[in-house]
Amino acid sequence: MISSALPLAAVIGSLAVGSVHALPANANAHAAAPAKATLGKMLWIDGVPVERAPANEVVGRGLFQRASPCSASEEVLVCAKRIAQKFVNNVSADQELPRKQLVWRTNPKYHSRMGWSDMTLDYTPVFGSCKLSEPVVVSQGELFACSVQGGCSQTFIQSKTTTQTENYGYKVGTSVTTSGTIGLVSLSVGVSSEWNQGWSSTNQVQTTSQRTYNLANGEVCAPTTVQIQMDCIGDFKDAQLTFHTNKAKDPVQTQSLRSWCDSGKSNPQQMTDWQKWTGQDFNVLCNSVYNSRVPRKMFLGSGALDNSPWTVQGCSMGS
Repeated sequence: MISSALPLAAVIGSLAVGSVHALPANANAHAAAPAKATLGKMLWIDGVPVERAPANEVVGRGLFQRASPCSASEEVLVCAKRIAQKFVNNVSADQELPRKQLVWRTNPKYHSRMGWSDMTLDYTPVFGSCKLSEPVVVSQGELFACSVQGGCSQTFIQSKTTTQTENYGYKVGTSVTTSGTIGLVSLSVGVSSEWNQGWSSTNQVQTTSQRTYNLANGEVCAPTTVQIQMDCIGDFKDAQLTFHTNKAKDPVQTQSLRSWCDSGKSNPQQMTDWQKWTGQDFNVLCNSVYNSRVPRKMFLGSGALDNSPWTVQGCSMGS
């Protein structure tokens, strides 16, 4: 049987299932936790199965000197918060990305009136000032209680969320980097960037997958996915406009984007003309100039090629 561990704020459709572990007849997939129930021990950090420490072992200063950062009786969210405290944040300052150029071709029928045929915008995107936020539960399924002497094997559908962010022409993201096995080294956070034709946007994409939990008799589990959010800042600077003649000769004028927008702000008809000539909504562009430094909220990535998020998945007692 498959149980669905869906996001708290959304309903995801069921997935087609191939091989599924059968649910024992006397296991209860929707029960409240029995009075003496113990928490299921299954745990994955960034997709890697990790053994929990014994329940009576204190998890403290030696977190990264043994295999497990979580005790057997600990909720996944509590465990994730402890792991996050050990991250080394090495992206605290703004980072300049390679300078970018946008070209706007203008409508030829307006060339004689305008005196120029196209315009280019050169600017330097900036990204950084990232800070780790508290880990959050992004997906939690219904509580499952195993009441079979020989134990239960239950497959759940769990979801995770990937943030896709464009920062003034570049895809940006944050990721965990390690230099050893999970639990043995401290973790750090890095910034990666990739050229993109977009301007500025943030989208969240949800994906689902199956995970099998093995529970002993008397154990309970609400399958839970925890992710860490990063709060970063996006910006751009040194934006310069260059106007080219309609004969493609040397530029006739170079002007800062801000001063150009100031001129358009004081003359709305001029802004309307610019949009008609180029097909671009310069009100949006100029609003970016006046409010260029904006927050970028994203979920921490794992550094994998598929841009998957860094997750802690395992058992909780449910909400």
